[in-house]
Amino acid sequence: MAVDFFLARFKNKADNELQAIVVDVDYSADAKQAAKIILEERRVSGQVVERIEEVKSPQSQSLIQPKKKKRPVHPFNPTPYFKSLGFKDFLTILSVSTMMLAILLLARYFNYGPDLYIFIRIITVILMVFSFLLAHVLYKKDHNHSNNYIGRCINDIVLFSALTISITLYDLLVNNGSPPFFENLIDVFGFILVFSFLALILEGIVSLFKYLFRFLKWEVL
Repeated sequence: MAVDFFLARFKNKADNELQAIVVDVDYSADAKQAAKIILEERRVSGQVVERIEEVKSPQSQSLIQPKKKKRPVHPFNPTPYFKSLGFKDFLTILSVSTMMLAILLLARYFNYGPDLYIFIRIITVILMVFSFLLAHVLYKKDHNHSNNYIGRCINDIVLFSALTISITLYDLLVNNGSPPFFENLIDVFGFILVFSFLALILEGIVSLFKYLFRFLKWEVL
């Protein structure tokens, strides 16, 4: 299904653009596979794609051309995020937002008495932050490279928007008499705007941890 998404997205691209996608490390495996399929349909895959695969292999790369050192992506450049955006990213956002909704519902279910109020709130905040970090780890696993600062911020805002929509749909369709999470649309948009600002701060802290993990040779985000 992910390959079909990229087939529709790449069908109007020129041959040289498709060939560039095949060797671009920023694109996912599904995107590269879709580019190869389109090249085959245009009858250019015989030697061209085979030659690209040869350049890609470590054994022949040293014979054909020296390996170029990849330039670091600017932290405020959103292009890599949108260029590699695919079906897996939407599936990850849907899965993590559903998990976050479950966390909020459990917090509301067990929120009885003033003694548990603060404890439940602290645990909920910790689990929510963990959910956002999990989304970054899954992004790295899906794309084989980390997201930059602005890409993580965009991903956080999309994830939180998906969570907000899930909460709203739950209140409208499933809620069995409990107080709604949001009273009106102003609360919804205000919630998203406040979180968007907090995401900028949170991802700045994550960037500091990324540099620390890189120094320790433990790149997980």
